[in-house]
This record gives sequence, structure tokens and C-alpha cells, in this order.
Amino acid sequence: MKRGLISRLWSWMWRPSRLAAATLLILGGTLGVIATGGFVGFVEYSNTEEFCVGCHEMEGVYEEFKTSVHAANGSGVGAICSDCHVPKTWVEKMVAKVGATKELYHKVLGTISTPEKFEAHRLQMARSTWDKMLASDSRECRNCHSWDRMISDKQRDKARPRHMKARQRGETCIGCHKGIAHKKPDIEPAIAAAREALEVSKDKSTDKVTVLYPAQSATLYRDDARSGKMGTILVATPLAVLERADDMVRVRVEGWREPGKKNAIFADVGRRVYRAGLRKSALSAIQVEGTNAGGGWVSVSVEGWVKNQGMVKDRASIWAFAETLYELQCSQCHMAYPAEWFGIDQWPDLLKAMKPMVDLSKDDNRLLQIYLQSHAPLEGPHDGTIRQADAGS
Repeated sequence: MKRGLISRLWSWMWRPSRLAAATLLILGGTLGVIATGGFVGFVEYSNTEEFCVGCHEMEGVYEEFKTSVHAANGSGVGAICSDCHVPKTWVEKMVAKVGATKELYHKVLGTISTPEKFEAHRLQMARSTWDKMLASDSRECRNCHSWDRMISDKQRDKARPRHMKARQRGETCIGCHKGIAHKKPDIEPAIAAAREALEVSKDKSTDKVTVLYPAQSATLYRDDARSGKMGTILVATPLAVLERADDMVRVRVEGWREPGKKNAIFADVGRRVYRAGLRKSALSAIQVEGTNAGGGWVSVSVEGWVKNQGMVKDRASIWAFAETLYELQCSQCHMAYPAEWFGIDQWPDLLKAMKPMVDLSKDDNRLLQIYLQSHAPLEGPHDGTIRQADAGS
């Protein structure tokens, strides 16, 4: 029976060779060198500007790059795509190359095949790149830039203190220097989507819920007829449900009162996170629970009526929106500082200093303050260092 081609090839491969061992070694070594050289050569070619901009999807961002200081400047020293996007060390470089193969998949799908599609995905792609650079401590930036080689006296008056504070706090280049090679993505659609997700949460039934959370500040009334206003309940404050009447809910707010601030209810002892602010006419409705803490703080509660609108049954949806709003709005000029970097009492002053530079509504600004304070320690490690550096003074 005549054997097939594969069977004959297999037998030939295992048949003792008549060639000398040295010949086989030289032949194998030569083929290995050729293969390795070809592989390394292709890897290096894939780092060239010609390769990077070979796809039409890159035409728009390449045009943006050509107008940036990294492409053309007075010194004549420029960078190319791989200088910023590909690690220099071999292992990290190969990890990046393997990760980049997913672009072939999206090339086939046409994910960003038109300018409109590219813009729709620009924020997602930008955030992915920013996250990688944050994780590597801006490794590719530091191939050219170094704290130790910076001459502070030659920096602009506004940049000098920011660089000094950034170095002290252990910040990294990409935290502040976004949009220097490509235009920044439009953040409004992402914020609108996050806001819509919060609206969906507010639309869910809360009829059987025993604790409600206002998704924005709510008015506290004396009765279900709204005949008198008692004060304001702050966003994300837990409200214990006591009674329901049509579209109104009688609730109890619990917290702590600080000496000298009779009309304010805070989240906890020493934690000046506002839960409610009451009018003078409503102070008599405050119930002292009898628990005293250090510094004269007193446990208190107050009951009243709120509209059963704009309420959610857990804080997660509120925090999710606040996190998106904060990370996108407050990372345009500097990194979105972690809440734990600054103390509870510091965040109100910081947000006040930033307010003229960010277009936020009163409700959104208040939400960010509550969100950041709720996740901040009593005292942060960078207490008292941020206002001068980041308020532009």
C-alpha cells in the first residue's frame, strides 16, 4: 500500500541523517539567526513612524501630533509615536506588542474606521492609554524627561510650584500633561451617560425600601402638605423611612452636632460631612439622643417630610456618577487627586479654589464635595499643600 505524503515526510524526518553533526548545527544556527534577525527587524520596523501611521485610522491623530510641541519645536528635538507608546526595555516592549494585536481585531471590525467612529471611541482609547501610563509612572515620558534634570529657575512661574508639589506628592507626568500630543476627548457624552444611569436608578421603585438616599439635595418639610420648610437634606444622606403619604415620605435624619453649629447635622464625630442644614425656625425639632463624644459633639436626629422623587435605594449609583464626574472633570488640568490625599476639612476649600476653573452646577459641586469628604480621612498626608500649587496663585 502506497504511503501518503505526510507519512513519508514524517519517516524522512526521523531517519538517521548522513550529514555531519557540525553541518546540522551550522545549518540550524544559521536558520535561527536569520529567523531571529527577521523577527527583531520586524519588531523594530513596527516602531517606525511609517508603520504607525500606515493605517488610515491614524491619519487624523497624526495630523494632530504634527502640530504639537513633541513633533516640532524650536530645539529641533522631536519624538515619534513609539517614543511615547512603546517601552524601550525588551520584555515590556514585547508585552506591549502582544497587547497591541487586539488592534487587528478592531481593524477587521472597523471599530474606528471613520472619523465619526474614532471620535465616538476617543475617550475610551485615551483613558486606556492614560491608565497604562499612570500604572508605569509615565515610563515613556521619563525616557526623555527627569525630575533631576529639571532646572526650576528656567521654568514658568506657574509651572515651577506645580512641579515642586507634584514631585513631593509622588505624582506622575501624565496626571497633568494630557492633550499635549493629541487633542483631548470630549468628556460631555460620558458624563451625560453616567447622569442618565443615575436617573434610571431614581426611576426604580422605592416603595418597600426602609432607607432612602437623595440623589441631589432635597427640601425637608414640616408636614406632607409642604406647609413649612425646615431646611435642606444633602445628597447621599441616609434617610430612615417612617411613613408614606402619596408622593411624600416622612423620614428621620440622624447624625452629630458640633458645638457652635446648632443648625448643622454632620455624618460623624469630627467628620464634617454635611447631612442636613436646618432653618432657625426648625431647631426646636432637633432631638438630642443623649450620646456625647469628645469635644462636645452630640448625637442628634430630626424628622420631617420629603418628596418621594429623586431618591435611590443605595449610595452605589450616586457614588458611581460622582466618581465619573470627578475623574473626567477634575483631571483636565491635573490628576484627579485620590480622596485620601486630603483631609475632610480640606476638600471644601480645595473645591472652592477650583470652582472658577471648572463648569459645574451647584448640585454637582455639592455632590463632589460630599463624595470626596465621605471617602477622605480626618487628616490627609498632603494637608495644606495644594491650594497654592493648583489654584494658580
